[in-house]
Order: sequence, then structure tokens, then C-alpha cells
Amino acid sequence: MRTLIVCIFGLQVSFICLGIMQERVMTRPYGTGGEQYRSSQFLVFANRLVAALAADVALRFERRPPDTTPPLRYSYCATSNILSSACQYEALKYVSFPTQILAKSCKMVPVMLMAYVVSRRSYPIADWIVAVTVTLGALAFKLGDLEGRRPAPGGHVVSEGLGAEAYGYVLLVGYMAFDSFTSNW
Repeated sequence: MRTLIVCIFGLQVSFICLGIMQERVMTRPYGTGGEQYRSSQFLVFANRLVAALAADVALRFERRPPDTTPPLRYSYCATSNILSSACQYEALKYVSFPTQILAKSCKMVPVMLMAYVVSRRSYPIADWIVAVTVTLGALAFKLGDLEGRRPAPGGHVVSEGLGAEAYGYVLLVGYMAFDSFTSNW
């Protein structure tokens, strides 16, 4: 039980730190000229490179037989995971971090829909009611936020305006679609 609590705490702290760092890198000016970091694709590449190196180190310490799964089987999940991350990082240029977190809380419905599309998995009506209720609650919270277009204190959205924000929402939908596929493949 103690190990479980330590793992849960460690994961939560890691996710909070990652979220704070993502927002700071993508939304805050830096340097003497107050420049903005623009390359979300490089961040995704660097993230995946570090993850691949960490996985390689971990696999070298484990004693298990080599994986014989054809690489093509991994390519669908890997591609959707990379596209999901790219959409997530890019969306931070157009919507605030709290908006992105609210959108992530609506992920249950896309995951359930993608589970049906990918593997014909069905869910009980009670699960659908919970998922739709959570999604509607998050949507109502966002729509009721009169200052929703304003960034969090100390940060700012790179591109402002209704069109830019709409593009940010399109990126969030892409993030949820690709991430839903990744978790169901």
C-alpha cells in the first residue's frame, strides 16, 4: 500500500511539473528581446528522443527476451501519439493552459467513441451518462468563464483573437482524437 501511495504521489508531482514547464515554455517570453518559443514540433521531438533514450536504458537493465512484434504494429500508436503531442503543444499558442486542462477533462467521450471505432468495444449506458455529464459540466464551466480568453497571471497566449482561439480549439479536438486512438490501439 505504501508503494502505491508513493507511486501515485510521484506521478501527480511529475504531471504537475510537466504541465507548468509546458505552459512556461510555450507562453512566456524569454531572453533580452522578449522572444517567444515557436517550435512546438521540436519540443515533441526532444520529448520523444529523451523518452526513447530512457526506455533504451531501462530495457538494457531488464532481463527479458527480445520483442518480436513487427515494427509496423507500433507505428500506428506511435504516429498518433506524436500527432497528439504536437496538437497539444501547438494549442498552447492559441488557448490558455486552464482551457487546455478543461478540454482534457472532456476526453472520456472521445475515448469511448474511439474504442468503438477501433475495437467495437461498447460501454454501459451508465458510463456514457457519466462521460457526457462530466463533458457538459466542463463545457458549462468554460462557457460561463467571462475571462476565458485571458491567460493565467504571468502568462499570455501567443496569438489572440476569436479566429486564433478557434484554431486552438481545433488543435485541442485533434489532440483528443489522436490521444483517444493511442489509448485504444
